[in-house]
Amino acid sequence: MDALFSLVASDIVSRLISSLTTRYTNLSTADDKLERMQWLLLRARTIVEEAHGQQISNDQGTLLQLRQLMESMYRGYYVLNAFQEPHTCSDTTAARRLRKLEAAMEGLEATIGDLKEFAVFLLDSPRLPHRQPRNSTHLC
Repeated sequence: MDALFSLVASDIVSRLISSLTTRYTNLSTADDKLERMQWLLLRARTIVEEAHGQQISNDQGTLLQLRQLMESMYRGYYVLNAFQEPHTCSDTTAARRLRKLEAAMEGLEATIGDLKEFAVFLLDSPRLPHRQPRNSTHLC
């Protein structure tokens, strides 16, 4: 009987240790993915802001690429915000949220990876002229 009790106790302890190890590993993986997602969103936002400062003449392909980048960027912000909200949820819900974060991150990485030519095009495009705000005291 003591041997059976010892066997059951050791099995429970090993499962507990395995569960804690898995949970800690998932937390560090989630933190790494959050950091990667934030970096990708910063990169996407920089490209979008630079594109808004350029004079892009009716090039539908370029505008389509910019729109796709913006959609991926906004989707990434949405998933990131949803992931960072404090939730008291089960492991399956946390795993689902992590999968959504991974999917959004992969989509954003793919979109940014396809924009190498777009970035070169932006560098060659003329910048929009900077307009001074009107001064109401000097109106004639």
